[in-house]
Amino acid sequence: MTDLASPADVFTALDAKLTDLTGRRDVAREQLDELRTAIEKERTVYRTALARAEIDGVDAPSRDVLEAKERELVITEDRLAGLEGALAELTPSWRSAKIAMLRERELAFHEEAQRIQAGIHARALEIRALQDLDGQDGARIQALIGQRQKVEHEIQALRRA
Repeated sequence: MTDLASPADVFTALDAKLTDLTGRRDVAREQLDELRTAIEKERTVYRTALARAEIDGVDAPSRDVLEAKERELVITEDRLAGLEGALAELTPSWRSAKIAMLRERELAFHEEAQRIQAGIHARALEIRALQDLDGQDGARIQALIGQRQKVEHEIQALRRA
């Protein structure tokens, strides 16, 4: 069975995906920035401890914490790249869906405008027809008034005679 979703439905679904991906990408960017800051701090702590170990002639401090953060950095960079790739892949479909939705709206507005215009035209024809009738009635009334005046003149003439 084929799914015949409207352009608005397709756009709504793609827009939700795009919004979700954009939000997750933004969070990943923040995590990446925070992780880079944490690595710089950890590197400073490690180097300070390394320098102290060299001075004191003891074993070098462990890099485990720093290496764990560096591994986490690579994973976060990959996740961010994946999210950006997904956004790049989804964006053309989103744009096409938005254009289709806007065209559908435009068509609906155009059809509604034509329907309204047809109603206006029909009312204008009705008004013209009523005006024509009114004009014809006016001419008839004028003719009757003229005839009545003739009759009144004849009556007056007969009364005088």
